[in-house]
Amino acid sequence: MKFNIQKLNLQQKKIILMLGILIIFFSTLLFLYNNFYLTMQRVSEIHELKSNNVFPSINQEIFDQAYNLIELKKSYELRDISNLKSPFIERNEAGVKENTEAKATDNPTEAKTAGTEN
Repeated sequence: MKFNIQKLNLQQKKIILMLGILIIFFSTLLFLYNNFYLTMQRVSEIHELKSNNVFPSINQEIFDQAYNLIELKKSYELRDISNLKSPFIERNEAGVKENTEAKATDNPTEAKTAGTEN
């Protein structure tokens, strides 16, 4: 069934035109209501709530304790790491000598025999 507008009489054309105009009119009103009127209402509510906002009182002692703990965690002192013992380095009176047992090699048999050499 094909819709042919030329075969409709004048009364039917007026009804279709009026329905189209009503659909456009209501969709325009719906758009304006959702995007402008409700937005303005929300903005006015926000301004009203901002003017009525009461800031809660802060317990200064607890705030100072928390702030001091945070500052303590942020501040740290650098320590000298030259006296730390390393499992990879042997220290003796003559100086520093690398530990051959802990040295990684490509051949696993070399790693086993590295500690047995005299």
